[in-house]
Amino acid sequence: MESELESLKLYLDLEALRFGHHFDYSVTVHDDLDSEILKVPPLIIQPYAENAIWHGLMHKEERGHLNIEILQHGNHLLFKITDDGIGRNQAALLAGKKDTRHKSMGLKITADRIAMLQRLNGNESPVTINDLVHADGSAAGTEVIIKIPVKQ
Repeated sequence: MESELESLKLYLDLEALRFGHHFDYSVTVHDDLDSEILKVPPLIIQPYAENAIWHGLMHKEERGHLNIEILQHGNHLLFKITDDGIGRNQAALLAGKKDTRHKSMGLKITADRIAMLQRLNGNESPVTINDLVHADGSAAGTEVIIKIPVKQ
């Protein structure tokens, strides 16, 4: 997992630089996890982080924030990717106005990889996506939770 986190941070640094530091990010690995020992499939987090940046954070007028939290819950690792972007509904409206010749497959391919891993291990609901809202009902961002079995 250590090399996966290093690659993720390099990617996030490049995107922050590319977009003029329009967002900041944090990656938190809970203290009870040993990232040098744990094994995770490569490029599990990156496509979801990319989606948060490109579709949620880049459309905000003010600076956005991306938070990635990694923790263990029972026999599973949980990867929580949370942004304070414009939300999925607004992002879908904006996407509908763009040229749709390009179809991104990154999230689908990653979700399929996670689902296959879950089927092999007999688990359900590998990826959950939650729309976050403010008290007034307006969009507050998106939270993605990826659940994979612990491997050491």
